[in-house]
Amino acid sequence: MGRKALFFDIDGTLYDFEHGVIESTRRAIRLLNERGHLPFICTGRSRALVEKWLVDLGFVGVVAACGTDIEYQGKRVFSKELAPNMADWAVRALRDEGMVPVLEGPEALYFDDEEYTQEIDGFRGYIDQVLGPRRLTIRGSEGAMLVNKISAKIVPGSRPEYAVKRLAWVFDAIRHEGVTIEFVPKGFSKATGIQIITRALGVERQDILAFGDSNNDLDMLEYAGIGVAMGNGTPQIRERADYVTGSLENDGIWNALQHFGLL
Repeated sequence: MGRKALFFDIDGTLYDFEHGVIESTRRAIRLLNERGHLPFICTGRSRALVEKWLVDLGFVGVVAACGTDIEYQGKRVFSKELAPNMADWAVRALRDEGMVPVLEGPEALYFDDEEYTQEIDGFRGYIDQVLGPRRLTIRGSEGAMLVNKISAKIVPGSRPEYAVKRLAWVFDAIRHEGVTIEFVPKGFSKATGIQIITRALGVERQDILAFGDSNNDLDMLEYAGIGVAMGNGTPQIRERADYVTGSLENDGIWNALQHFGLL
């Protein structure tokens, strides 16, 4: 079988807080490397939040921040960053609509403590744990923030529908279950990130597999030659995938790779 490029979402696909990365998934990534395939992480997380131990499982590269930041063999090969004045404008617009902005970049995340709390989003504590001093405040960083995309949190009294409309000329919005809306620079997605790196590597579209579980994975599953939804995925992603495997904790990645003859 010829060389394949495989793209794996992190949260809910490779990893979750309860199970971590299960042993069959770790073994699968090692075997893909041994057989000459190209496993990538492809995530909505900014590169700052992709931990080194995850990459060191055997991934040859990272498509981060919904396709706006791409790394291959430890080197950044593409980055789409917001102009600092645009990042500042987006913060003001989101706050006008009662939203809580979290600005995500390749080296740091920016948010203010009194706005983004653990009560609003349980992911907040994990961010602090991973980033340490690379978790910066918006206040005091105006005009100097290096940002790929923005996550905005819905709180009581906020007006997310107006926020989406106000930012629509610059950002595409992805609404998640729960409190988060992702604002990604217009025209960028996990699919465009995959397209950029696979064209550079000479991998044909039919030789691409993508694995995901949430709504910001829809475009990459549709772009890939084979789109695989995790059994724990959203109804939308399971409906539109080419193949639905088991859940993360039930060897979903291993079983799908076996199904397609890659292990």
